[in-house]
Amino acid sequence: VVAVRDGIVTVGQFLSCWNPVFGLTYDNCCEGTGASCFDGYFTEARCCGHGSHLEAWPFLRDVRETLLSCIASGCDEQGRAACNEVIETEYCGERCSALPAANGSSVTRSSQLGRALSCLAKRTEVRSVLDLFVAEGDGSATLIAHGLSAGSGGGRLLGFEREAESFARAVEWLGQRGLEVVPLELPKLAAEAQLRSAAQVAASAKATPGSGIAVVLLQGEPVENAHERLAGGDHRLSAVRALCEQVPVDMLFLDPAGTAAEAEFLEIEASCWPLRWVVVNNANLPGHAGWVREHLLGLGGEWAEVLSGRTSDPWGAGRPAWIADLYRSRSWTVLARTRE
Repeated sequence: VVAVRDGIVTVGQFLSCWNPVFGLTYDNCCEGTGASCFDGYFTEARCCGHGSHLEAWPFLRDVRETLLSCIASGCDEQGRAACNEVIETEYCGERCSALPAANGSSVTRSSQLGRALSCLAKRTEVRSVLDLFVAEGDGSATLIAHGLSAGSGGGRLLGFEREAESFARAVEWLGQRGLEVVPLELPKLAAEAQLRSAAQVAASAKATPGSGIAVVLLQGEPVENAHERLAGGDHRLSAVRALCEQVPVDMLFLDPAGTAAEAEFLEIEASCWPLRWVVVNNANLPGHAGWVREHLLGLGGEWAEVLSGRTSDPWGAGRPAWIADLYRSRSWTVLARTRE
């Protein structure tokens, strides 16, 4: 079932758990008591293969086919053949008009990724989506909101944005699309009580009449002092952890700019549940979050890549000529949890 990238489905494999020198063998650990064999990373399920990913194979195959069909429906025949671009052109805007327009974003209806986000948000098991870095709100957040609204029963869109100006534009943009946005500004070095209070407001946000979805945007850092936290020197409650303790998250969209988002993702992985879907953009670019794909697939059959692709950027993100080729193709991946 392991396929070539961009093929059918890529299922992860866990590294070998066994070292006979220390008595770590399959017989001792999986068929014996196994009490001293495992820890939080080398778990019994990962090492002994409990809950084989083969059982999830028909589901993963069907999910992929459903997503591909939905993505194709977002554009007319000419759009399906030609539209997979970073910045939307008038040509693709006209041919993919079944989905809402952007306003300069690099994730739009004119890309397969943008259409995939809308399709994922329509799924019945996706009721709450975290767009970790919403920027000005006119790209991924708009498409996710459209998908949630079009799905069965509505849902909740959550997002963080660091820059105050971009945050204000996101609140305005989504408001102009008929969504009632709950804006929450987090103070720097916010106290635990302030973070928990903001999370409670997010949890109690009401859906916009007509759309059926609640939108909560937070201005500030998902994880403050991320570098210190990674170095082990900061153990305070983070904003994203406080949020996930109050609100379930079914899907994460991760598209950080100029950061690998290690601290943020590790907090989400540890505290956000059920987290059935993870979508990573710009996975091939230096200094971005492509490592998340490898990390999740490295957990064995717990995660599978059901869809991946690339978006064309002829301008190379405006980089100098000597490095621009690295940015002319931007890869993305859709990862699904195969078991709870």
